[in-house]
Amino acid sequence: MKPTVININVMLAERLYPLSIEPSEEATVRQAAKMINDKIKSYQQLYAAKDKQDFLAMIALTFAVDNNKKDSNYISTSTSDSTPLSTLQDIHTLLDSALEK
Repeated sequence: MKPTVININVMLAERLYPLSIEPSEEATVRQAAKMINDKIKSYQQLYAAKDKQDFLAMIALTFAVDNNKKDSNYISTSTSDSTPLSTLQDIHTLLDSALEK
């Protein structure tokens, strides 16, 4: 069965973009658009003379770097020899030593 698709309009950098998405994705898409628009406002305050296209490029780069960092952390932790139990034990030990201070 084909998933249901809805049409929404998302405003990014004062431009309207029509999208066809699954209903379950709507909140995530709108939240992402809000994050982008908030970042644009933040960059406009820091760099008054820049074009919105420059801000979008800066935001895309920032999100890509953040995503790569998360992927790298996942890969390094998933390929390590530690098990979830040993990781929890390590955390417990760290918490105990911090509380003793």
